[in-house]
Amino acid sequence: PAPILELGVSSEAPGATQFDIAENGMFVYREGAAANGRVVISLLDNDGKIQALVTKPGSYARPHLSADGKRLAFSSLEGGTRDIWIYEQQRNSMLRLTLDGKTGAGNPVWSPDGRYIVYGGLGGMWWTRSDGGRKPQPLTQSARPQGPSSFSADGKRLAWDEPGAGGSDLWTVPIAYDDA
Repeated sequence: PAPILELGVSSEAPGATQFDIAENGMFVYREGAAANGRVVISLLDNDGKIQALVTKPGSYARPHLSADGKRLAFSSLEGGTRDIWIYEQQRNSMLRLTLDGKTGAGNPVWSPDGRYIVYGGLGGMWWTRSDGGRKPQPLTQSARPQGPSSFSADGKRLAWDEPGAGGSDLWTVPIAYDDA
């Protein structure tokens, strides 16, 4: 192992660093949290250069890159509601995928082909098209929080964790796509 980025720890930036790596090697991260809870999301490219992607400070969490590294999904807490957003670097545009904030949307995960986003929320997991072309639909139901983790390479299974009696339990579910 070799360090790729040295992040300082201070009382002004407590909290865990959250990161993701795309298949093309792009590395996105959110360092800790500022004292006021407002952060930016930055990108470390293959040449070691850091570039702020989402420059407007916000309460952002769980950044995840699409496999091609061109789009970024993250959750944002604003006005007491948590929603999922997509940032597209080429267009420098933002798309809000969840519109009511009532599901407590968090931890977005891309399908391998980049067409769908699955996220945890109140009552289970939800999924939606990443282009915003469909309202989010429930994928699972649970009284306990569920945190989607990853898809199988073929996109036919989704893994997630859920609190159990002795810690977290790991689960998988088959995924069937219906683009009608």
